[in-house]
Amino acid sequence: MLVSGEVPIIGVGGVGSGQDAYDKIRCGASLIQLYTSMVYAGPVLVSRINNDLADLLRYYCLVVICRLWPK
Repeated sequence: MLVSGEVPIIGVGGVGSGQDAYDKIRCGASLIQLYTSMVYAGPVLVSRINNDLADLLRYYCLVVICRLWPK
């Protein structure tokens, strides 16, 4: 599967917070996989990560998340 004409990088392992997801996106991930933390935290984890990411975008004055990806 191609994302914007490129093979996607999927951030996996240790994603339990918005900061974890943010760090993986900063390293080039275009997708984030949740597994173990989802088992422990449940579906509410997705909402919490989404809210954390929105807060981080506001903190760093970024309008869109794609500006995080390295060029």
